[in-house]
Amino acid sequence: MTVHRYGSGAVAAVLAVGLLGAAAVPASAGAPADCAAALAPAAAASAAEQGFVEQKLSSTVYEQQTETTTLDAVTWGVRWERHYRSATFSQDNETIQSPSGTYERMAESGFTVRLRSPLRAVLAMIGHPTATWSWLGLPYTGPPPPPDLVGYFAALVPDGQPFTSQTSNPDGTATITCAGDAFLQTWTVGTTGRIVGFEQSIVGSKIDARSTTTWTYGPQTVTAPPAASVVPEKTVELGDAAASLRGDMSHLAARIAAGANARAKKDRRVVTTRLIRTYAHGLAVRQPGIPSNIKVHVTASVRGSTITAVNPFTHQSVAYRIRVSYGKAKVSRLH
Repeated sequence: MTVHRYGSGAVAAVLAVGLLGAAAVPASAGAPADCAAALAPAAAASAAEQGFVEQKLSSTVYEQQTETTTLDAVTWGVRWERHYRSATFSQDNETIQSPSGTYERMAESGFTVRLRSPLRAVLAMIGHPTATWSWLGLPYTGPPPPPDLVGYFAALVPDGQPFTSQTSNPDGTATITCAGDAFLQTWTVGTTGRIVGFEQSIVGSKIDARSTTTWTYGPQTVTAPPAASVVPEKTVELGDAAASLRGDMSHLAARIAAGANARAKKDRRVVTTRLIRTYAHGLAVRQPGIPSNIKVHVTASVRGSTITAVNPFTHQSVAYRIRVSYGKAKVSRLH
C-alpha cells in the first residue's frame, strides 16, 4: 500500500486576526455587510488547508439523519455514511488518482456496465478472483486544484442573509450569528481561523427543524490500493472477451453460414464450398465482437471452413466448422 501526502497543514494565521480580535462585534457601522462577508476570511483560511478532512452532519429535518463525509481534496474522492432511523447507507471512493496511476473500483462503479460477463466470472478467468480495483494506467498529471471552499461555504448562506453579531469565546473560537427572515445560522470559527461548525434552524418553525455540521482539517493523503487487490483494466477487458469467447465464436460461425445462405438464395443456386470460404475469410478478418488481441484463424476444411480461437488464459481452443450440407451452409461445434 502506497500513501502519498500533500499539504503542510499550515494555515495563514493573518486571516484569522481580524476575525477573532474583538470580543463582540454587533451589526453596526464598520461591521460586515452581510453574513457572507463576515464568513469570507474564515472561508479563505479553510481553503488554505486544501479542504476539510471530515464533515459530520446531523439533522432533524424530515427523518432524523446523521451523516459523515470524508473528503480527499487531492483526488476529490469522497466516502460518506448516512444513518436514518430506518436504514444506513454508505458510499466509498470510486476512483483514486495517485503518482502510481489512476484506479477505479470495479464492483461499485460504472465499470461493470462495460462487461458482458459477470465481474466475478471475469476475475476468476484471469486468475484474480479477489481483485477489487482496476488500474487504468493513465499518466499522473498531479493533484487537481483544491476544492473551492470559499464557494462551498458561501453556498450555505442564503443570498442577502443579514449579519447579526460576532463574538470571541474563552476557548479562542469565535461565533458568527446571522439571523434572517427564514433561517437562523450560527457559525463557529476555530482557533486557527477555519470554519469548524455550523448550525441552522428555521425561523418561526413549530417543529424541531435544525441541522448541525462540523468540519475537521488535516494533511491530505492519497492511499493507493494494495497491489493484491489491483488488476490492469486491459487485463479485465481481455478476460471479459475470453469469458465470452465461445458465445462470440458461435455467433461468428452463424453469421458466416447466414451470409453464405443468403447470397446463394439471392443467386438462386446452392451453397458451395468456395462461397463458405469467401464469407469465412471476410468475417474472420473483421472478427466482429471479438477483440483483436484474440486472433481468429480460418482454415480450409472438407466442404467448407473451420474458425478457431484460443482463450489466452485457459489456453483452450474454441473451434466451429461451417460446411455445405444438402446445398446449405451448416454450423457444427468441434471443441
